[in-house]
Amino acid sequence: MEMGYQKQLLLQNAQSFNILPVTSICNTSCIFCSHKQNPTSVQTYRFGNLSIEDIELILPFLDDNRKIFIGESATRLIEGEPFCNPDFKEILCKLRKMYPDTSLSITTNGSLLDQEWFKFLADIKPLEINYSINCINANLRKTIMGMDKSNNPKYVLENLGKHSIKYHGSLVAMNWLTGWEDMEETVSLAEKNAGSTMRIFLPGYTKLASEKIRFQEGYLQELKYNVQRLRSIYTIPITLEPPLLTTLNPQVVGVIKNSPADIYGVSKEDIIKEVDGINLLTRVDAFNLIKKKKNPKLKIERNGSEVYVEMKKEQGEMSGLVMDYDVESSLKKDIKRVSNKYRMGRTWILASKLGAPILNELIKGIDANIEIVQTESVFFGGSIMSAGLLTVQDFLTTFERTKNEVTSYDVLVVPSIAFDHLGRDLVGKFYGEIEAETGVKTITL
Repeated sequence: MEMGYQKQLLLQNAQSFNILPVTSICNTSCIFCSHKQNPTSVQTYRFGNLSIEDIELILPFLDDNRKIFIGESATRLIEGEPFCNPDFKEILCKLRKMYPDTSLSITTNGSLLDQEWFKFLADIKPLEINYSINCINANLRKTIMGMDKSNNPKYVLENLGKHSIKYHGSLVAMNWLTGWEDMEETVSLAEKNAGSTMRIFLPGYTKLASEKIRFQEGYLQELKYNVQRLRSIYTIPITLEPPLLTTLNPQVVGVIKNSPADIYGVSKEDIIKEVDGINLLTRVDAFNLIKKKKNPKLKIERNGSEVYVEMKKEQGEMSGLVMDYDVESSLKKDIKRVSNKYRMGRTWILASKLGAPILNELIKGIDANIEIVQTESVFFGGSIMSAGLLTVQDFLTTFERTKNEVTSYDVLVVPSIAFDHLGRDLVGKFYGEIEAETGVKTITL
């Protein structure tokens, strides 16, 4: 039965998320790896190296009109280092034969890239590399990634630039181990070698993590300060993930060099107010609408003044804008629909620590009895704040705090991202157990 479920996940990765699973084998032992810290009851799955036959089964489920991702995971499958699969080159050839013009996105630690691979990757464009740099100092890299031998990031970045391979760099910010200087040197090196963007991740750790990888109180503010400082120095767009948003302002984090947004004069910190006369509520709305439009006309707020930009680009072409991810405004319509359906009572939205501030902004203007309740990750604990890692037990724990205010006319809304396609959380509990336990109608959004 479990093998059947894993097969469902493999196909779901392709059909729902346009991800091509390749391997769950990894050649590093990163100290921040979430799989080392998970409680034993978490249901995740390793699938080894997929064979050519497995890949041929999955390929038809991909959508050639969307970017195809390799090395990312959106389900309970554990993704590894794609280049560890000995058949990876053949896999890419088959992928490119079936989808000759579809953009590929490959996430890698770069340790196995050599001249032969650089040339091969350059020959199968369009593609982009998501390079997990983490740090550039060799000794620190060994500490962080657990590698005795690894490609020098300078070698990888120089060759990506030399072969005109588009790439995005990333690092997990563990500055109490690496120092702030290494972070800046990493950003500087990516900018020098034509990097498109740089993503800086707040380390995620559970209550089972060792003290070595736990950050101290005040670190988050220090990290935000240093990311902002780097943004003021370098032109490469730098994102902090999660961005810890409290507003919905469609503000630009940065602009990719030589992109339409760059060519036609959009700047970092601009706020996109309108696209072709359409008012915008969220960052996601702005980003998606600009991508969708041909030659969109933008109304921008810049330093308190209005600026108008016509961006010459094709329909569906990426604009080069880099923006933090908040929420699609269509969710507001869904919330309003639910609250109207259960208007005899109150709509209780159980949101993650990251999502609650954004949802409070989103529901403004809805004339209904709606309450956003922040749900802590008790099961994982630590620094975990995302909705996708909440469990049925976390939601029940939150309900206990509010149950005296809840009536039988009310409805509980929990985030669908916390559950798989069968409605089960990360420990296998069905979301219907919330309703069974509380006696209150429970739905997912």
